[in-house]
Amino acid sequence: MNRLTRRLLKRVGLPEGWLKIFLFCYLSLATSASLPVVLASPEPAPSRGELAKLSQAELIRLNNPFDKHYFQLIDALVLKYPHSPQLHLQRGVALADCSRWSESLKDLNEALVLDKSLAGSASLHFQLGNCYAGVKQYEKAAKEYELSLAKYGSKGTDGAEAQNCCLRLAQTYFRLGKREACTKAYYRAAGMTNSGGFSHMEMAENLHKCGYDLEATALLFQLLDIKAREHVLMKAAGLVEKFGGLKKKMEFLSRCQEKYPRSVGLLDLCLETAERLQDKSKQTYFTGLAKAHMSSPEEKILFEASALTSRGHDRAALKRLDRLKEPLPEAIRVRMASLKGRIYFKQKRYEQSLEQLDKLDLYREPREYELLSRATSRFELGKYDGAVQDFNCLIKNFPDTDYIVSRAHCYEATSQWLKAIEDFNRVIALGPRKKASFAWYRISQCRKRLGDSTGEIKAIETAMRLEPANYMFSINYGQALADRGDFEAAISTLTRLVKARPDWPMPLTERAKVYKKMGRADLARRDEAAAAGMSGSLARDMGIK
Repeated sequence: MNRLTRRLLKRVGLPEGWLKIFLFCYLSLATSASLPVVLASPEPAPSRGELAKLSQAELIRLNNPFDKHYFQLIDALVLKYPHSPQLHLQRGVALADCSRWSESLKDLNEALVLDKSLAGSASLHFQLGNCYAGVKQYEKAAKEYELSLAKYGSKGTDGAEAQNCCLRLAQTYFRLGKREACTKAYYRAAGMTNSGGFSHMEMAENLHKCGYDLEATALLFQLLDIKAREHVLMKAAGLVEKFGGLKKKMEFLSRCQEKYPRSVGLLDLCLETAERLQDKSKQTYFTGLAKAHMSSPEEKILFEASALTSRGHDRAALKRLDRLKEPLPEAIRVRMASLKGRIYFKQKRYEQSLEQLDKLDLYREPREYELLSRATSRFELGKYDGAVQDFNCLIKNFPDTDYIVSRAHCYEATSQWLKAIEDFNRVIALGPRKKASFAWYRISQCRKRLGDSTGEIKAIETAMRLEPANYMFSINYGQALADRGDFEAAISTLTRLVKARPDWPMPLTERAKVYKKMGRADLARRDEAAAAGMSGSLARDMGIK
């Protein structure tokens, strides 16, 4: 099967062998007399040369969705081969990228008529839903989104894609005035995320925008059941107040404090909220809990300093900690080192932060924020081996793709390109799409360092397909083509970007470099002059005087 068809089917969620399976099933039925055997010549199909040209045009279109040459080419092919489902499918997707919803619907539905197996594609139903929503046929859009979700569920497809579909479904139900269905869709989307909790807050914000504050508040309370982390709950408390009022915030914080009874930050927030409510019983209760943290003068100072830093008063907190004089009990010394280390890290005083955090045995008793602060401090100071050890501990105890990305950056900093590629491949496997596109971009840079120009170009092309709106990927693609000696293709890529972003000097400066390599000094000077004439910080950031 040609590369164009494979790429297209991957985009709409069908396996590469679908056409072969279809033909095999047809022949089997024909030989068993279930279907008449047709002796006439097969339906004409595009030649390899025609598909190769279309494939090249498709790469260009990913950088510029409105590329006229691409549409001229595929329009001619559809006219020549009107019974080709893959051509209708590809044109339908391209038209949807340009928000030409009605035309896209015609092609996508025609593809479904020509090939019934396409009905099993979750991505195709999602695209149809977008088109129907685009022409304001919301009932049909909701139906297609539901079909898409059913296909995602049965195939175990990327959760980020399914979550995006659920969000679109919720928005469609809101348009239809179906409040209960809208709320359920948002709850369903929130249930597809990890236990970090940030997506729950995004869902709550969406419900609030739809005017469903009660539902938004209830969704935030779900954070208490998924074991969201302490700092997430503290941020969510502000949203609870915004959507449900101060009393709901007090209820939310009270339950948070029960989950994290040792959190001084949460306890301080509880005290502050009780004071604002003028709730004497709550003030008495939380004051009693606070006193339990202050059984000695040293613990009182620690509590006050922690409360100050939770409110953003880091300098005052450090001054309060200066009151602690040696000799100190070991438990007090450890807590002071932890607090000072976190404060210094927030202030980007990495050496002082590392000096404090190195006093903690974080491998025996892992603490996420302290480990992350120490790992990042070590990275910023160039102590990459120690940073890798800290990220290993974080990944083991607090799994998160961001920590895998950070470890990969450590490997890149020490020129361990293959190890970095292994980590970026893990990120791709875990998703979501945006992180995967960034990982492919970093793989391309690692391949470049390894001298693998073919691997570099393949990786950056994949990143571009996953995130076509990211113009930096196009810049890197142009650079990679120029490094390989394919100057005409590099110029073509950068010229499209110049047209797409006429206010941005970087495509001009990069094209000037390519012209210099080609010996076209006159064109290089023209681009440099145009870039230098641009106003704003972008020109200065690119080093143009």
